[in-house]
Amino acid sequence: MNSNGVKKQEVEKTVRVEKRSGVLSGIREATSAVICRAKSFADSIREYNTDGSISDNVQSRVLIILRPAIIALISFLFAKGELAPGVRPMGFALLCACGDYIAAALCGAVLGAAMQGDGFAVSAAAYAAAAALRALAGGYILSGSVADSIAKKQTKKRWLILPRASNSVNIRVIISCVPAVAYGSYYSIISGYTLASLAVALSMCIACPVLTFLYAGAFGGKNVEPRYAEAAIGTVLLSIVFALRGVVILSLNLSVLAGYAITLFVSRTRGWLKGILIGLLAGMTLEAALVPVYAAAGIAAGLLWWLSPFVAVAAGMMTSFSWCVYAGGYTMLLNFMPEMIICSAVIVPLVKVGVIADSKKSSSKASSLPGKALDPAMLLRDEETTDALEGTVQSFSVLSETLGRLSERLKSPSIYDIKQLCYDTCEKYCRRCKIKDACRIRDPEAAEEALCSMAVALSERGYAAVSDIPDYFKRRCTELEKLTEAVSAAYAESVEARLKTDKTEIIAFDYGAMRDVVHDITARREEAGTLDEALSHALRDELKAYGIVSERVAVVGGRRRSVFIYGLHMRGMTAGGDDMREIVSRFCRGVFSSPEFTIDGSEVCATLTEKAQIGVSHAAYTLEKVGSRANGDIAAAFYCRNDKFCALISDGMGSGREAALTSGTCALFIETMMKNGNSAPVTLKMLNAMIRARGIECPATIDLLELDLIRGCAKFYKSGAAPTFVRRSDDLYRIKSKTAPIGIIKTLDAERTTFDVKVGDIIVMISDGVVPADNECPWLYTMICADDFTDLSVSARSIAERARRQNAKSDDATVLIVKVTPPSLEETIS
Repeated sequence: MNSNGVKKQEVEKTVRVEKRSGVLSGIREATSAVICRAKSFADSIREYNTDGSISDNVQSRVLIILRPAIIALISFLFAKGELAPGVRPMGFALLCACGDYIAAALCGAVLGAAMQGDGFAVSAAAYAAAAALRALAGGYILSGSVADSIAKKQTKKRWLILPRASNSVNIRVIISCVPAVAYGSYYSIISGYTLASLAVALSMCIACPVLTFLYAGAFGGKNVEPRYAEAAIGTVLLSIVFALRGVVILSLNLSVLAGYAITLFVSRTRGWLKGILIGLLAGMTLEAALVPVYAAAGIAAGLLWWLSPFVAVAAGMMTSFSWCVYAGGYTMLLNFMPEMIICSAVIVPLVKVGVIADSKKSSSKASSLPGKALDPAMLLRDEETTDALEGTVQSFSVLSETLGRLSERLKSPSIYDIKQLCYDTCEKYCRRCKIKDACRIRDPEAAEEALCSMAVALSERGYAAVSDIPDYFKRRCTELEKLTEAVSAAYAESVEARLKTDKTEIIAFDYGAMRDVVHDITARREEAGTLDEALSHALRDELKAYGIVSERVAVVGGRRRSVFIYGLHMRGMTAGGDDMREIVSRFCRGVFSSPEFTIDGSEVCATLTEKAQIGVSHAAYTLEKVGSRANGDIAAAFYCRNDKFCALISDGMGSGREAALTSGTCALFIETMMKNGNSAPVTLKMLNAMIRARGIECPATIDLLELDLIRGCAKFYKSGAAPTFVRRSDDLYRIKSKTAPIGIIKTLDAERTTFDVKVGDIIVMISDGVVPADNECPWLYTMICADDFTDLSVSARSIAERARRQNAKSDDATVLIVKVTPPSLEETIS
């Protein structure tokens, strides 16, 4: 053999080795893909049961083995099941609907078709075709990085790698039509195209896609809509009961056993209502006599799971036995009793060890486990955060709209300002005019009309022209063209200056205040979820002393506390809900609501929430300055969403339009922010920044009362405000401060005074128009001490009118009276 032949053989040998190694590499990678797919079995079917007492690792490994076996068994049963003679869609539907279990479903279906006997070859071929289509449509094994690596090495077989579509319900339904048409056509051919065979073919073509759609929801994982998933799982369970019809092992009717088992299972995991529904449907799939039997078991067991599994199952069994005796006598009872007893004996231990657990297990169960976060605290934190953020969003939405409108008003001078601008501009020309006396002194009305005409033109279109001046005035004045040009230029300069100021005027929220808003929300969230462990243990012992025994008690919250009582022992408990409320209120030194009882699985839980221990009534009266059309004082009273009451008096410094506008803006800002849960310090900081940014020398005094209805605590925030008086019985207290009004200095200058209030306290808030500059007002002290304050409106009016008569200097006078009352069911704002 020459050297060329030797080299040729070596090359061929090398090629064969490379091909063999490439094939082996592909097999290894495909095997790795199968293993990876097997590890994801736990996420393929919607998990119905979870149990913390079983290790997650052990449970997942068991499920990896059990789930394919269960799918194969179900597929085996479905392949044998017939909806009508010759109509066998369940096996095809399950094969097309299942997610990661095509191989298992195919094996079970083929074995079932073999057991069925007739038409095995065609049925097996149809099953294989459906499985192949599912695998190809999803790129089932050759997907992801493994598929890409194989495709790079086997470019000629790249057609195997298709986009993954196996999770698409539409694809599954479409694929199910293929075996349905194939099987229906085969059945029609061998039956001679009879009417019955055509009916079978049509039934297969309809039933296969419908059942595939229903089954697919059970294999969609966590992304499936919950109602669709529940309907799908219910359909699968009912199909199992239907497929077991006529199957008897050791004299036990497996369909009756399965129907009773799924009724108890659903009543445990999904509640008694769905237990009744599944019981009714399971009975209808078997025989009419079983419909009330299963329904009775579903409602009796479903309502009593919270007591104990044994009591629930025993109640369901006794109810079913009673119906059997009533409807069919002891013969019917003996027919169904063995299956029910065996099923009950299996269900009870499964529930006890947690294999069958309530999927809606309450947060109390999770929170009682060591190392777990306290779920009630997290819920309260989330609720507090949600409310706070919603309130903040609403606040800034309202303020943004209001300040936007205010910006439009402020960036254009008022008609009075424009008229004054025209007068000042014209004065520069008129002072050196020879006939100025004829215009200003002899005919002032004509001069006034000319100024008004120019002012209106500037306000409407932004400039003035000679044509805007009355004709008789044109003939008199020789400088009209210069006057109109000068007035238009002065107006443009004024608007430009206001626009420059408006950039900082309306965007008045500094980022430090915004940071404080977020920090405030975070602090309230943490406070709402704080667990008082010492008080929780002490309260549990206190309740136990009064016969209220529980597994655990949690007192959660800071300002508003909530009491969660888990695992109440209802047997032998003589105390009622009112007794529980009184014990908790007395021990925790607060006022709590009546307990709200919930049943979570086998646990009875009670929740009590702290509520307001005081109420308020209030009234206000205000008098504007004599001769003034605008009142610079604003009084407001409102309830906040977090059970707080606020009252305020805002007094714009000065008088007229700007003072009224400033005080109104302050009142609106404070009410909007605090109504939605924002704190007073943060609100006042932001208000101070906004007023300063306006660039107009018109600050405002703020007298703000924040009353905590839950804690019975009052806080006063004063910025340049007049004193406030608090009357308690025969004692009179004066609260005053020496602070600057809002908007004068950069740093907020507000003094806070805190004190506890009692029922019967009278709080009198006044503006600076009520008291003189030295704040000494003996007549006011006498009125407050002598008044019985039965009608707050009359009292407020009396003080304001007396102040008008008493004070020599006229000013806006406002009185706001707040009376602390016992809590009422409905607090109203007058």
